[in-house]
Amino acid sequence: APRGGRKGRSQVGTPCYLAPEVLFNEPYAEPIDVWGVGCIFWEMVSLEFLYERKGMLAANVHTDPITQDSLPPKISVNVRKLVSACLNSSPQDRPTARELCKHLHKLLSGQPLQLEKIKVEPLDWTQPLMTGIGAIAES
Repeated sequence: APRGGRKGRSQVGTPCYLAPEVLFNEPYAEPIDVWGVGCIFWEMVSLEFLYERKGMLAANVHTDPITQDSLPPKISVNVRKLVSACLNSSPQDRPTARELCKHLHKLLSGQPLQLEKIKVEPLDWTQPLMTGIGAIAES
């Protein structure tokens, strides 16, 4: 993404990780990178590709908003809320990269998250965090 407050307009990147604003040829900035990270998080915790084999990618992004309920309920509510925040179709409502790093640090250290844009409950750290990729502890 362009830096220093500049907005980009080119369509460069892996199609399945392109943010809605890029797909719809709108000006974009750093929030597109958070979207891409959200796509990767989605794949890591669900073991599914976000937009694989669903036809026209742009149509799916536009008509199928991502919510915390889009991910399987076996994934902790904290992880589901954080992933859905990264995949918010509105760039200004996604966490910044700095906010995302802070939230991840707290999540991994067992601290309750204090998110302004999304509300997250503390994780139950009495359960193992992972039993394999995609098997995030249930809460």
